Amino acid sequence: GQGARRLRHVDPRLLRAARALVHHRDELRLSAGLQQAPFACDVASHLTVGSCPRATSDITGTNPQEDTMTRALIVVESYFGNTRAIAEAVAAGLIEGGIEAQVVDVARAPSALPSDLDLLVLGAPTHNRRLPTTTTRAKAREQAASGEASPGIGEWLETVAIPASIDAAAFDTVISKGWLSGSAAKAIAKALRRHQGRETTSVGSFVVTANKGPLAAGQESDARSWGRELAGSANTGQ
Repeated sequence: GQGARRLRHVDPRLLRAARALVHHRDELRLSAGLQQAPFACDVASHLTVGSCPRATSDITGTNPQEDTMTRALIVVESYFGNTRAIAEAVAAGLIEGGIEAQVVDVARAPSALPSDLDLLVLGAPTHNRRLPTTTTRAKAREQAASGEASPGIGEWLETVAIPASIDAAAFDTVISKGWLSGSAAKAIAKALRRHQGRETTSVGSFVVTANKGPLAAGQESDARSWGRELAGSANTGQ
């Protein structure tokens, strides 16, 4: 009736202004909602809010790309804790160099490595100038009063599947550096070449003062520096 006739005679300019105000209000509400939930993402591709992958812009600053951090796994064989301490120091150096690093005992190492792993670092003590054997491992466990018998690095390398894209490095602990002392790290390099058909990018040796240790002064610091060097090579693709 009369109300309808009045609406038909409203100035069109007033209607356009009213619509513009409503649109502006909705934009403000949307903006406030995004500020409260900065990690929200497209629910069509992610089931829950906050589950979006980290993203960075490409060189043009326009197309987001998923953040891909370089990852390293350190597999270590240790009986008196000295080689494990070196592994932890290497991991610290890798992390300082911007690499995501994890240390795992060889007894718990996976039988197949993930394809998104970038660097594999293997460490073992030097027994009789080479990698530990079944006999030397048993003796070391007896002296250390450690856990059950398990395969060592050498046996693990015979069965593990390592993707071709993963670089490898090796280290050992040894009573002294020299030809007479031998090197488990060099034995690891040979095993990698024999069983995996690949070369080792870097080899390091760290000194213990006796069969049971402790580590010689400065060795953990040297291992940390070596970890940073590995990180630098991994980040530059060298």
